[in-house]
Amino acid sequence: MTVELWMLAASIVLGMIHLIASSHLISWQRGYRWTASSREADVSPLSGLANRVDQATTNFLVAEGYSNRRAKGKQDGSLP
Repeated sequence: MTVELWMLAASIVLGMIHLIASSHLISWQRGYRWTASSREADVSPLSGLANRVDQATTNFLVAEGYSNRRAKGKQDGSLP
């Protein structure tokens, strides 16, 4: 395999680790009832390790191009 494919595979694995760690830490902090709920109620911001891992996951997804920025654009397809 080429270096590019190794890097792609490594970034996919790292992204999965980020997502799994973030979801477990958030569920652990807020409780599994919140995880299974409709999430319409206001909640306090994350704190501690859960906050740091959630920020790292968001930064990774934006840097790797997995962000939902295009979906937040205007209806005509232009970005804000």
